[in-house]
Amino acid sequence: MNGDTDQVSATSTKTPRRKKSAEFCDAVVDQSTLAEKRFDRLVKAINGL
Repeated sequence: MNGDTDQVSATSTKTPRRKKSAEFCDAVVDQSTLAEKRFDRLVKAINGL
């Protein structure tokens, strides 16, 4: 019985994981663009010195 429930839970959790990974990728992209903007500001500040 446990083997069956494990299989069901494994297959049912695959789809949400894919969605989460896509959201995670979006979040990583957002963070990297924010980091680029911060870096640009830092470079401008250093050049201004």
